Amino acid sequence: MTSINLDKSLIDYFKQIPDERDSSGRRHPLWLILLIMILGIMSGYWGYRGLGRFVERHRRQLIDTLKIPQARV
Repeated sequence: MTSINLDKSLIDYFKQIPDERDSSGRRHPLWLILLIMILGIMSGYWGYRGLGRFVERHRRQLIDTLKIPQARV
């Protein structure tokens, strides 16, 4: 049986996922993209366009809350 460490946050688990993307096109870390996608889906936004609308509508709050170094969200 696999045990789950409850001392870790979801972000800690996301940071353990290997990023297989080409480094030339990376603007944001994979953990951040996954987190924003989960937040958008939990808020009722689906698909590329829906998640794009979620980011547009909550841009300032995402930048401030997640302390994103670049304002390019």
